[in-house]
Amino acid sequence: MTGDELKNFRKSKNWTQAELAKELNSSLMYITLLEAGDAIIQGRIELEIQHASGIQLLDEKQLIKIYGDSRRKAMKAGECLDTLG
Repeated sequence: MTGDELKNFRKSKNWTQAELAKELNSSLMYITLLEAGDAIIQGRIELEIQHASGIQLLDEKQLIKIYGDSRRKAMKAGECLDTLG
């Protein structure tokens, strides 16, 4: 996910940067840096966006990369997020 994609997501929800930061359990400064492309969007933030939007952003390979080599853990994380959205 790029900074522009994050910004478009935020605008699609009609959220301010502060509202997005609160929703993602992050700081306003970090959201500003992400949207400007001055910080890299990490897996945790993508997972939080997935939860907030109900959209599956990460595929199985990305979940495994975040959660390690355990496919079971990665898929369980994906299933948990699916139920939260």
